[in-house]
Amino acid sequence: MTVDAVVPPGAPPGGAAIRRAADATPFVRLVSHLLSLNLWSENGRAVLADFDGAVGVRSAGSPQKATVRAVDGGLGVEHGLTAATGAVVEIGPAGRARVFTATSAEHRDRAERTVRLLDPALPPWQDLALFFWSAVRELRGMPSLRLVDTGTGEEVSLGGTPDPYEIHGDAEALTRLLAGQEFFADTVFAGGFRILGTFSQFSVVCGASMRVMWDV
Repeated sequence: MTVDAVVPPGAPPGGAAIRRAADATPFVRLVSHLLSLNLWSENGRAVLADFDGAVGVRSAGSPQKATVRAVDGGLGVEHGLTAATGAVVEIGPAGRARVFTATSAEHRDRAERTVRLLDPALPPWQDLALFFWSAVRELRGMPSLRLVDTGTGEEVSLGGTPDPYEIHGDAEALTRLLAGQEFFADTVFAGGFRILGTFSQFSVVCGASMRVMWDV
């Protein structure tokens, strides 16, 4: 059984559908989610609509693999690599994609387009904060959030509970977290965020990050 990947909150209706198995693996869910982020922009929607053929996608840090292929009305993401795939893109630990292999100029062009699709231009982090909150606010134990851009000092507060959990980082780090491109804990341990709150709050925010990335 296949299902359409969740459309990002705030994305205009219509556009190419991103399809995956209902019981998809976490990696297939991640790839589907990253592709669906293109639905926020007209340019991204156009690139999705023009996609043809198939490209393999592999994880740089694990044996996980997937195949992205053009299907009627959109793109399909399935588990494993198809033998006939002439290009493979690799996703690194921080969600960054690069061309891994390509057997011809045509396949390289398709792989490079896939890299762009996996890391699209996104709305401002302030808008993404509202989309993120709409997806996670009903999680059990979800604290209010205070997000601070360390480059500009701009703040966004989400939720109304006392003692909000604070996340301080630059605009790029906040964008990647809120769009579900990068796992919250990975960014924290890499030094990309300064945080203020309890370990319990940290655990729930990690779960919120997983919900957005993997649609769980």
